[in-house]
Amino acid sequence: MNNKKITDLASKYNVSITTVSKVIRHCSAVDTNTRQRILNEIQAHSPSDCGCCDIYCILPDVPHYFWGELRRSFDEYSPPRDIAVKLNIYTHLIDEETVLHYLSEAEKMNAAVIILSTHITKRIHDKLNILLPGRLIILLSEQYPFTNGFYIGSDPFSDGYAMGKLYTRKLSCNKLGVLRLSVDHNAEKRLSGFLSALKESDSVTPSEVISVTDETYSEKTAAAHIANLLSMHRDTIDCIYSPFGIPRLPLAVRKAELKPHTILLAHDTFTDFDAITPPKGFHAVCNQSLYTQGSTALSLAETFIRTGRYPPTKNTYVPSVIRTAD
Repeated sequence: MNNKKITDLASKYNVSITTVSKVIRHCSAVDTNTRQRILNEIQAHSPSDCGCCDIYCILPDVPHYFWGELRRSFDEYSPPRDIAVKLNIYTHLIDEETVLHYLSEAEKMNAAVIILSTHITKRIHDKLNILLPGRLIILLSEQYPFTNGFYIGSDPFSDGYAMGKLYTRKLSCNKLGVLRLSVDHNAEKRLSGFLSALKESDSVTPSEVISVTDETYSEKTAAAHIANLLSMHRDTIDCIYSPFGIPRLPLAVRKAELKPHTILLAHDTFTDFDAITPPKGFHAVCNQSLYTQGSTALSLAETFIRTGRYPPTKNTYVPSVIRTAD
């Protein structure tokens, strides 16, 4: 896109030329609505100006170790000269419209491989089903059944099971509360694994199941909402297990003002993958190995482009790491 078109777009939407440039180059630090309006404008006036691409990647731009580690694996990837890679980002974890825009662009660019990390909504699911024939779809965040869709990531059931075993070996208490986020497939599988470990050990069953709604989980005020839920149960539980992690879960715990010796177990709650111990207040955290997941996805993508062979299994599991406070 030439400088005049960039200037015209900046003027039309009352934003800086730098902002338009960031959108075109799929850089971070752009508001979701602004990004989508500019992308729609570009698509409307340049419907066929997409070029070609072999590997088309879609990742969230979120300032958290989880997504930062994943992004780092792509930033450090050096593709062979004959393989074209396009990295695209969206601003918030649940940004359906931008992800759908990128999937349409991937289709126009005839991308052989689409590597995607997002919450799979019904519209995204339907779009992926249309894109599937002859392509390889690699999902990095959620396991989801697709004919040509393959998952690379942690084994959520095994991760939950490992946390359950840790709990029964070292931490069993009489008042256990578990958070539940039913719309998150991975969180449900972790919770199932955790409860299976408890059942095998004849350990205490949860005395409280605290349901977190999809709206609560996705809002910017998630920390305040989850803190409110936890505070309502602080006198009836001594241990809390969260099968999901959000960047602000440690903040939610602090806001809830739980009893001083409340034991906290969670997934993907570190702010720094290289940290030796979990965030303050957490006894144990199970972290996914995001860098390895990203590198594995890119390696399998290369193999598919070279040979046409799909990955040998539908699910490629990368071992997670459990860090404890002691």
